[in-house]
Amino acid sequence: SYYVILRVLLFILTPTAGIVDWRFTLAVLSAFTMTLGNLFALAQQNVKRMISYVCIADIGYNLVALISVTPIGLSGNLFFFFVAAVETALVFMVVGVFRGMGLETFEDLSGLARKMPLTTLAFICAALSFSGVPLFGGYFAKYMVFTSVLQSDFAWLAIVGFLNSVLQTSYFLRIIHYLFSKTPTRDIEIKEPLKLLVPIYALVAILIILGLFPSLVLDLLSSVTPFLPV
Repeated sequence: SYYVILRVLLFILTPTAGIVDWRFTLAVLSAFTMTLGNLFALAQQNVKRMISYVCIADIGYNLVALISVTPIGLSGNLFFFFVAAVETALVFMVVGVFRGMGLETFEDLSGLARKMPLTTLAFICAALSFSGVPLFGGYFAKYMVFTSVLQSDFAWLAIVGFLNSVLQTSYFLRIIHYLFSKTPTRDIEIKEPLKLLVPIYALVAILIILGLFPSLVLDLLSSVTPFLPV
């Protein structure tokens, strides 16, 4: 279904299609979506709600790659979509573990790294990938997305995207600060969910593999992009 939507969008966005060039409108929508999503995420104290706004911001990042209507942009769009799916699955699994223990706000997570180091580490890996830190798939995904528009009339969008990535990093660091630096505010019995750690760390491994060997997926995507209308 995503592939079909992508083909329709590309038909509309390609100037030679004989339709009004909507790229500027989409660029503004992209900037607005990623900025609004990150600002709302920054204002949250509930972890699950914050992650929901992160996913909204990711839609804005993903739109960036479509605007250039180039092979690297299309590959970047598909790669970003794949990486974002893994990141989202990982972070919601970890947040689900937190919620299962009644931990929903930043204050609830205070000092949790001491009691659940493995779960905390998995959350940090997801946060680093979302922020575009090297070693994780999120870095190469954002690199491709922003590179695709640098040589176009929409280079300003790459700057907006970079600034939003900095903003995204700031609120993830705020959670990490609570996890490590704060003293626990709730005296409840907490232990690692050993069974859930298996799929959680499988997703962490995928993000690292995508960061170190992105060609594993990009080679597959290269067989798809020639069939898209660019």
